[in-house]
Amino acid sequence: MTNSENQYPPDDYVIGESYPPPPPGTEPEASSAVPGLIGSSPEDRWGRNAPAGLVGDEDYEDDGEYYEDDEYYDDQAIGDPYYYDDDVPARQPAFYIFIAVAVVLGGLFVFLLFNLFRNDNDGAPAIVDDDPAFHIRIDNPQDNDLIQVDEDVEVIIQANSNEQIVSIDLLVGGEVRDSARFTDVPADGVYAPTFILNFEETGNYDLVARATSESGATKESAPVRVRVVTELVDEQPASITGEVISTVNARIGPGEEFPTERTYDAGDRVVLVGRSAGESEWVLLDSGLWIRRAAVRLDDSLALLPVRRPTPTPAPSSTPTPQPSETATPEGGLPDLSPSNAALADEGATLRVTIRNQSTADYQGPLVVSAVGLPEGDLQEAFLVNIPAGGNQVVEFDLPRANTDGGTVQISVDVGNNVEESNEDNNDATFLLSPSVDPPVFTIAATVNGATIDVTVTNVGGPLTDASVSVSVSLADSTNSSGTADSLSLQTGQSRSFKVSTPIGTGQATVTVFVNGEAFGSGSVQIGDPATATPEPTTEN
Repeated sequence: MTNSENQYPPDDYVIGESYPPPPPGTEPEASSAVPGLIGSSPEDRWGRNAPAGLVGDEDYEDDGEYYEDDEYYDDQAIGDPYYYDDDVPARQPAFYIFIAVAVVLGGLFVFLLFNLFRNDNDGAPAIVDDDPAFHIRIDNPQDNDLIQVDEDVEVIIQANSNEQIVSIDLLVGGEVRDSARFTDVPADGVYAPTFILNFEETGNYDLVARATSESGATKESAPVRVRVVTELVDEQPASITGEVISTVNARIGPGEEFPTERTYDAGDRVVLVGRSAGESEWVLLDSGLWIRRAAVRLDDSLALLPVRRPTPTPAPSSTPTPQPSETATPEGGLPDLSPSNAALADEGATLRVTIRNQSTADYQGPLVVSAVGLPEGDLQEAFLVNIPAGGNQVVEFDLPRANTDGGTVQISVDVGNNVEESNEDNNDATFLLSPSVDPPVFTIAATVNGATIDVTVTNVGGPLTDASVSVSVSLADSTNSSGTADSLSLQTGQSRSFKVSTPIGTGQATVTVFVNGEAFGSGSVQIGDPATATPEPTTEN
């Protein structure tokens, strides 16, 4: 077919067709012919790429395919040298360096962003107050204790953590007064440093213990306020009073292993005449029975009560059966002494014997006690005792080796009949000994979160098995309680968290843990602004 209306030649030629000559001025010059290039051959009349032997050849057939070279050739001036670069330009090394730097900077940015969210604004590791495995408390002195100026006072601290604790600081009035460093983890996991304080001026002082773990995390105990006075007047009064805040069992000795004689209910008024040594977890009533300190709201300072030690110092003697120079005779009648209980303690290393005075007369003096039938051998020792009328006293034997199997033992008091009694027929009794199991010991951590208080109870003593556990928080006359966790078991080191409604008011609230309805441990938590509830130390006139 022929395009008769267009004076210019077509882009594609059809073999066998005739075409008009090119317009004047479009013929290639012969002098520009270069072998193998466009326009170099007379047969290539239109300046197109027509290889010799194809255009005008009867055997040539155009396959109709499009080649990228067509456009390239069309753009070339007729007679220009043919050139085509098949090589792809190589990227410069700086490009790869840029990519590597971008990757490194991106990773660094992600790392810094992660740490920014994980740490607080000061750059120190964020502390979670309700962490069940990081707790610290001051066991001695107690809150509101009286301390005499220029007298040494022993400060006992306990702490545990899921990380190794490297230091524990004692702060007085917000300033570090003493520190303890640790390089090893104690066998029981409980860090228990003891510090000695001496106050040179009277006033009120807040004591705080602060633990630091190996990661740099810190935890502070609830503050304990002590009052330093010039002189302790009537340091050991006959008694102080208190009110029972929850149902509690009264026992014949300061420990869970002693039998229960009666039960006191919340609201009962009691008279206290003594306290146990050390942490003072038990208080002695005027009835001769012991109850847990945590179950009583005291009307005065616990420090005013004398310490009643359950393990008296043995009477110095060169023989196991001393003979007093004269028979001890109580005033106002005769005592009636008898063994009321025997139990293994301290993982079977100690035999603990309870002696009861069933008379209306007190007894103070030497008393010989024997234990017969133990696998470790028979024991006999003289003790100095002070047993009030209707009261009890505990004496302890150190066994030659630990008894882990139990057994039976016959206990005899007043061996040799050196004490004149109203009844001499009840000095012997036989008891079944159960294998020693250390009782649970709780640490308590409480944090106020608005309308609720989060309380974490951690068992650092013996195992607790299948018990009902609850928590209460008391402030002034207001007491709020948590729900009860029934059939709860806590092995050593395990924790349980409770939520309690925050009592209305401001000040130091008492947190009490109850096991099977009985107060088993206590702590404290600050409610409200401590600046208004806890004034700065003031000097007394």
